[in-house]
Amino acid sequence: MNSEPPLIHPTTGQINVARLTAEITAIRDRLIDEKAKLQSEHPNWKIATDIRLTCFSKFENVLSSFQLGCVFWDMNLLSDEWWDKVTDYPKVDRALLRREFQLFLKLGLVHLSFSAVESSLRIMMRALDSTAHAGASVEFRRINSDFFEQRLSKPMPYHIELLDMAAKLRNTVHNNGVYFHKSGKDAIQNYKGRTYVFKYGQPIDFGNWPLLLEITSDLVSMLVEVVRDPKIKNIPGTIVDPGS
Repeated sequence: MNSEPPLIHPTTGQINVARLTAEITAIRDRLIDEKAKLQSEHPNWKIATDIRLTCFSKFENVLSSFQLGCVFWDMNLLSDEWWDKVTDYPKVDRALLRREFQLFLKLGLVHLSFSAVESSLRIMMRALDSTAHAGASVEFRRINSDFFEQRLSKPMPYHIELLDMAAKLRNTVHNNGVYFHKSGKDAIQNYKGRTYVFKYGQPIDFGNWPLLLEITSDLVSMLVEVVRDPKIKNIPGTIVDPGS
């Protein structure tokens, strides 16, 4: 039987910040291990400039920053002694400030993770076909659909589903948890056999830490599968990451 406390308390809804920190640390460490394996297997790939390695470095930076935020939350923001010593905020305001800091971390994780992945896939698409999608500069949905349906050694529709889910969550978190879209319509999104309904102009009730951690872990797995795909792995020379 698993004796670890749950990430979210089933009755109070309180976040177990130490558990959140441990889970994101495990995801980050897996990413670091996968990058090290690829670097060992492909010593000619330049660690500082080749997108097949910098895609992991960019994501690692996001996860490390998020992990540090969780440590600060756990070690300081949950301690009244810290508040009394370092700040002049009254006790009555501290619960609200902790909630706002949690939202800040959530927004940073969702936005920066998606940005790191999107920019990396655009560079890989240009490496495969520099003329496609106006140099991979059009709407990302068009690029990732083509990339995962046609450009790799086999179709990977599950990654399109993952990115669609991540994009909808990113846009929703950006709007303070409320879903909006230029179509003005609701959206239904499938992800790993589950169905999520995004109602236009309404807050979602599933943008929680367990789902965000699951998506983050799946994005790491996606990058590993993409970089190991022969169509990407066998591109000669350096696939230059211009942002490196």
